[in-house]
Amino acid sequence: MVRPTTSASRTRYVTHLDERDVYATPSHRWGDPRAQLLTGDRWEAVRPQILSGLGLTDPVHTHLQGLTMALDAGWRQLSDRLRESGDESCVRIVPTADGRMRLTVERLDALEVPESLVALRERTAAMLPRIDLPDLLLEVHAWTGFLDAYAHTSGAAPRMTGLPVTVAALLIAEACNVGLSPVIDSNNPALTRARPLGYPISDEITNPDGVGKRNSFQNGGDAIYWSPSTPASEVGGAIFQQWGSRNYETGHFGYPTSDEFNFEAGRAGNFQGGTID
Repeated sequence: MVRPTTSASRTRYVTHLDERDVYATPSHRWGDPRAQLLTGDRWEAVRPQILSGLGLTDPVHTHLQGLTMALDAGWRQLSDRLRESGDESCVRIVPTADGRMRLTVERLDALEVPESLVALRERTAAMLPRIDLPDLLLEVHAWTGFLDAYAHTSGAAPRMTGLPVTVAALLIAEACNVGLSPVIDSNNPALTRARPLGYPISDEITNPDGVGKRNSFQNGGDAIYWSPSTPASEVGGAIFQQWGSRNYETGHFGYPTSDEFNFEAGRAGNFQGGTID
């Protein structure tokens, strides 16, 4: 490929590339698109199916004639309307340096907004209900149930109460880029700081037993564990440490079968081999 050496030649080169007068090889974007077309026997073998799929069942000259007539009618209509607009028209057809015609559009002035439109906007805005984004998400969920689509990969049903509220809070926190603090509510079990785990900080890891999986998260519990025979369960804090001291899932207690829950004056969690509190 011959490369342009001066600024002027580069400008002309780019212009001709844009207008497909020249092609650059090898290049997917600026190469000749015809180079990838089927030809000869390969084209003839698939031609009927392709033309039928594209709805091009008419003879080629009939199809091209229709396109030519539509293009000519469009240009004539444009020319007539530009002529009607006169010299003050913001749209004009002007010749370029290489003799081609180019459609140009000047900067348009903003239209004055009538007082009636201003009044209509204010009246419409006053009629719209004032609603927080989380409430809006939950209302849409009540209509569609879309938050129920957030399910575990194991296919098990979630055991968390108020999971749609937690998911809605996470969506708002991430979509608005405000973090978790604004959506935390210690008086709402679905919005406590330990509930929204945030983003995972690890890939899904196969556990040492070769059966179950785990993920670590930004917030809340240390990790979520699951296996084909147990649901995904959050394990964290002191319970996680006690479980770890007993060799995690390979020890007596096996996999967790519940999230942590309030128990007497503290917290507890159920496991295959019993309860840790």
